[in-house]
Amino acid sequence: MTQVPYCGLAASGVCSRRPHSSSSNAEQREGGAVAGPPAISPTEEQLIEEGVSGDGVVEAWTAMEPMFLPMLTRRREEKVETNTEAANVDKTQGVKMELSVLDCLVCYEPLSPPILQCGVGHVLCSICRAQLTKCPLCLGTVFQRCFAMERVVESVVVPCCFAKDGCAKEISYLNKKKHEKGCRYGPCFCPESGCGFIGPTPSLLNHFTTHKWPSTPFKYNKQFDLVVQPGPHMLHAQNEDGRLFIVNMEPVEPVGHTISIVCPHPNVCQSYYRCSVVFSWFTGHHQISTLEYVRCSSLSDGLPKDFFCIVPNASGEVVLRTTIETLELIDVDDEGEEDDEDESYDEDEDGTDQSQQTDDSDDE
Repeated sequence: MTQVPYCGLAASGVCSRRPHSSSSNAEQREGGAVAGPPAISPTEEQLIEEGVSGDGVVEAWTAMEPMFLPMLTRRREEKVETNTEAANVDKTQGVKMELSVLDCLVCYEPLSPPILQCGVGHVLCSICRAQLTKCPLCLGTVFQRCFAMERVVESVVVPCCFAKDGCAKEISYLNKKKHEKGCRYGPCFCPESGCGFIGPTPSLLNHFTTHKWPSTPFKYNKQFDLVVQPGPHMLHAQNEDGRLFIVNMEPVEPVGHTISIVCPHPNVCQSYYRCSVVFSWFTGHHQISTLEYVRCSSLSDGLPKDFFCIVPNASGEVVLRTTIETLELIDVDDEGEEDDEDESYDEDEDGTDQSQQTDDSDDE
């Protein structure tokens, strides 16, 4: 038995004819009725074919909307979901490569924009290019910007060499050496005589506790008390950076005690901390001593010998009312990295090395 397509207008009451094809003039067939919802919504041509026009078209669509709206909504949601999944595809992959290909062929330092290449494709950093008149490998004299290599070196990220010690940062390959030079997870040393401990800065607090060094938590820009007693004293910042400072009180007979302070850090770098102490050692005495910049040290040369304050001997206990201030809200570990990212350089519109014009004229 031949099945006759179900008319898309029957469900809405627009078409009252027997089952027939709404897209053709097929003849009615006995017993060919097929019940069920339409596969697709009727078009305006179908409505006109059934004798519906003008305002009737609008009425017909309005009557059929509850039946077709869920189907159209579902199809629209499926399309949006498919597009979203395609847009969220992660294009980053773990690729192994020989990092030496990202180094300058002359100085063997990591390449950084602007990168120049000769006609054969040998790449040089801009510093080496400025000192050369010809390519050291092929003796070519024409150089152009290599934008493709610049995109590569800017996109390649590598872990810090101190990742095993706790550094979770991933940095661009061209900034790797600069980061590792100031990374707080680099090696620091225990200044205690006979102790050979070497470890990252965050591990120093627990290690120094094994030597029974006293420890005092503090907050930046807030005053706290330290009792003058011989030996080192740890100061542990309770702020976000969690910095560790060591105050060393060295007895100097018959004067009293010298006061020094240092911030343990793997490399000597600019400090952004200032320390001031206020004390009195007899009635009516009041003294303020300030160290403008607390220096950083890996402690490889032991506890600091330089001091910024002398506390005379007193008959009783002397208390240092101490304050450590932050001069700037800048992380010492990231010093200089942002400067590299913001560094600008001139580029010719066609990427041609400006100095090649001089070289060409000299060759002539």
